[in-house]
Amino acid sequence: MSTFLNKYTLSTLWILLFLVSGVLFSGYHFVDDHEVYSFMAQLKNASLVAVIESTLSNDLMVRFRPFYYPYRVLLVSLFGENFVLYYLHNLIICLISGLLLFNYAKKLKQDAFVAFVFTIISLGGLGFAVFYRIGVNETMGVLFLALGLNCSLSSKKPSQLIGLCSFLIASLCKESFVLLLPVLALWQVYTQNETVNFKQFIHTLRQKAFFLIVIAIIVLLELLIIKFKVGTNKIGYAGSPTAFDLTLIINLAKSFFRLFLQNCLFFIFPMYLIYKKTNWKQHTIANVLIALMLATQFLVYAKSGMYERYLLPSSIIVGFFYLINIPINSSKNFKIISIIMAVWSIGMAFFQTNKYAKVGEENQVLLSEILKKTKAEMPIIIAGTPLTNGEWMLAMNRYFNDNQHQRNNISYLVMPENYSKEIIGSSQLPAYTFRQANQDVSKSKFVILITPKENEQNLIQNHNGKDLHLIFETENYRIFE
Repeated sequence: MSTFLNKYTLSTLWILLFLVSGVLFSGYHFVDDHEVYSFMAQLKNASLVAVIESTLSNDLMVRFRPFYYPYRVLLVSLFGENFVLYYLHNLIICLISGLLLFNYAKKLKQDAFVAFVFTIISLGGLGFAVFYRIGVNETMGVLFLALGLNCSLSSKKPSQLIGLCSFLIASLCKESFVLLLPVLALWQVYTQNETVNFKQFIHTLRQKAFFLIVIAIIVLLELLIIKFKVGTNKIGYAGSPTAFDLTLIINLAKSFFRLFLQNCLFFIFPMYLIYKKTNWKQHTIANVLIALMLATQFLVYAKSGMYERYLLPSSIIVGFFYLINIPINSSKNFKIISIIMAVWSIGMAFFQTNKYAKVGEENQVLLSEILKKTKAEMPIIIAGTPLTNGEWMLAMNRYFNDNQHQRNNISYLVMPENYSKEIIGSSQLPAYTFRQANQDVSKSKFVILITPKENEQNLIQNHNGKDLHLIFETENYRIFE
């Protein structure tokens, strides 16, 4: 088994996942990808450095991810709207990250089988979204985290320096990596020196004082920037919790379910460990550190609960538990359980990737039909609701403002909704009142109306008797003439 489950099989698995799911050629998605066209437009009128400075300055008003946007703008300057290149980039990042984690497990004296399963648990499952989505900041964070784990285990100072710099860059990708870093440093000291008891662990910490002090200074500076410049509660779905209440408990439960059950069916492994009364108690220090690392991640998403890409880097921490507790010469039963977990994780990753790819394919058909049925001067109305369809509308706006598929006369029909939110990110959508939109529909001031199908009944009920004929539809969007 160990002969077959090696780093080559692992790399082949990631490549097949990208190819078979169809995500490699799925093209433009209406979530995150619209930034590509936004940056392309900015780069036509300003230098690369100027666009990076402006984007970074705006982002630091609400988030701490100073590595993410400079790198993303650089990619846009290189790839343009060739989305295949963005996915190939992510596939390469996935391959390198996987090989680094595999090698990390080998450095901890585990065999190829355990290293293989550890890597699948760490990168697979719902969290695989960091690779099939091209506009998320965890992607590069995971890469540098994996590189830091490898290099900081080395006894050679140049490698240790690379490891330290890698951890720093990972922390500059997103806040969740910042909070992870202090305990991760302790974890690295523990695993590098194979300390068993608490007294020996304290002695080792003293020997690694320089490494730990540097990490502490880095984290302290980043936390000060977050506290006094960025803020901790400027985005609704993340940030430190303001109250301990039932909602918080429910969100923590959601995080637990998604991470341990839905993501990798991990619950069967600790249950089996306890049942067999293995030597997991010998790794008390390691398991305490794992619990502390997980606690930092639960804190980041205490408001909303972890899901999809937000499960990373937590799933890597879950992988640590598997890695440190499984016996070196594991029994057949341990291997069967490990295979079940790996199959579950890769299955969930494929399911989510394939689902995402199909949405992208629908988008391409939809946009292609609109371009065929309209000319640049034709008026178009995009119908949506500000809260639920806001980013979709923004994505259409940016796509049709691009020179290659420009449509000049695009208006927005805003359907009635319980909540009104016309500000999407830092961009304000041009929006009608519903009365104005109704008049436009009644007077036929448009050629094509595009809307998610969820708005169809609402649209028909409020169009003042005008017939709307369906001329094209996909699973998620409908076009009326």
